[in-house]
Amino acid sequence: MDLVADPSGVHYNSAAWAVSLVAAILSVAGASFVAYFFALVPALRTFPARLNFVLCAIDLVWFSLALLSMLVHAGDAGTTVCTVLGPLYHAASLASIGWTAAIAANLALMVRQVPMDDLKAQSRTWAVAVGAVAVLPPLVLAFGAAWLPGGRGYYEPTPYGTCFVSPRFPVVRLLTQTLPALLTAAFAAGVYARAIATVPNFVPAEQVRRVRRRIASRGAGYVAAFALCWVLAVTEDAVLVSQRGQPGAAVPDWVVIGKALLFFGQGTWDAAVYTSAATPSAALTLGVPHRDRFDTLASFASLSDVVDSPGDDFGSQLTNPRTADSQRNVAMRASLQAARSAVRRAPFSTCLALPADSVAGSGSARAVASACDAAATATGEATGGKAPIFTVVLTGGPCGGKSSSLEHVTKAFSARGFDVYAGPEVPTIIMQGGGKYPGIDAGELLSQFEIALLQLQEQMEDSFRRIALSTGRPSLVILDRAMPDPGAYISPAQFDEILARIGYSRESIMARYDLVVHLVTAADGALPFYTTSNNAARTESAEEAVRLDRAVEQCYKAHPRQVVVGNEAGFDVKLERVVEAIGSVVSLPGGRA
Repeated sequence: MDLVADPSGVHYNSAAWAVSLVAAILSVAGASFVAYFFALVPALRTFPARLNFVLCAIDLVWFSLALLSMLVHAGDAGTTVCTVLGPLYHAASLASIGWTAAIAANLALMVRQVPMDDLKAQSRTWAVAVGAVAVLPPLVLAFGAAWLPGGRGYYEPTPYGTCFVSPRFPVVRLLTQTLPALLTAAFAAGVYARAIATVPNFVPAEQVRRVRRRIASRGAGYVAAFALCWVLAVTEDAVLVSQRGQPGAAVPDWVVIGKALLFFGQGTWDAAVYTSAATPSAALTLGVPHRDRFDTLASFASLSDVVDSPGDDFGSQLTNPRTADSQRNVAMRASLQAARSAVRRAPFSTCLALPADSVAGSGSARAVASACDAAATATGEATGGKAPIFTVVLTGGPCGGKSSSLEHVTKAFSARGFDVYAGPEVPTIIMQGGGKYPGIDAGELLSQFEIALLQLQEQMEDSFRRIALSTGRPSLVILDRAMPDPGAYISPAQFDEILARIGYSRESIMARYDLVVHLVTAADGALPFYTTSNNAARTESAEEAVRLDRAVEQCYKAHPRQVVVGNEAGFDVKLERVVEAIGSVVSLPGGRA
């Protein structure tokens, strides 16, 4: 089986073509699966997880072009179309190499303790990525196009049925394929080696060995997959370079068939390697059923304490304790929400086997502990017998009476034997602490502000629930606004994008609350009582207050228990209606047992 490098053409080999065709079909199928997989899990489409998604998208284009050229070659029209398909195919292969380097560069940045929510860090990472795939491939296209007027130019059919640089130009193949592949493999291996060496700077001493082992295992898998795909392509070019592209230059049979299988199956290998870390959490997110509900919890709890991130190549495991909050993993948040959803469907008794201090642990231990908090809220069960924990949101427009209602509800339910926890309004905390709203047109700055606000809101809610759970007593967590409220102040599209970046959706945040009580602003029905003097963070006019009130109400429309309390009968009646609404969902006479 010879690859003859002479001006008249290349031997067409039916065996190599058949193997290449099957491998390319599998590559397209694998890349298509990844696209579908990532489309179903919003967290996987955020930075840095989307880096791996883009790699598989490049594979989809690359091997679709390969399939097209193989089919054309089978129809004996390969020579005439290679001047078009050749540069395109070449550009896609270079883009795949470049993007692999960009993924490694992302880890290199993270190893240097760059917080992943740092805009400058993200800009640098994307600059590397865009430089790799938006500059080099067009240069190759221009390079190929320059030779089109001269006839076949550099590109001609190969034994595999694809179009690529002719064996008559081995140095061109070396510089535009072999050398970039070798440099990328060496760069990726160096990045992982450096990550392993610097682990002690980022994690507690007792976790160093485990984290190093995980990084080495995953890094070896990534580098090995890349090397396996490219080793025979490099070997082929090395043979051609050694024979200087002379007529009669031949590549051994085993190289041709081996490359057909490994190189053109690259999309399949990439799909397998780059989704392996995301599969456990995504399976739960997608609601993969288990025969036994306890197995659902157990399967999540058994995940490694070093939680895999879909797309950051373990970079987010290397977190400096001082900046842990800023480098929290998007995948971790998605897994947490999935675990909560799974545990809510299971008996809460399955949570009782967890160590009491599991919240202080790492990775999945914290996620499962927090999931049990959510389960306690949803099922009304806790250690020592039935002790319901209910989470209620007081929301509405400005000057709706939330603070007065909170005080009234606290007294009413404390007298009935409930421990009442009052969560303060998070935007007010931020403003009073010196935080400044960046403005509705601030773009990414606004997104970062809202992400920080939502993360603080989430942490406060979860902390109150955990404290309530620890007492074993009936408890009521009353919140002065909650996670859906920021949606009233920004566009729906931006709010959805922000939620996705922290692993949530509108539906998932609604599931955190048992009841929503909307207190209509005094500007609507009680205008003489509308004031901005009792809240430094309140600056809205009466008209703006009414508009915001409607927008906030709309934010909670999807909640199954939303009660709107207006101003028709006076403020005292308004307060009593709030108590009645809460009483309808807790263990009170006339309410739910």
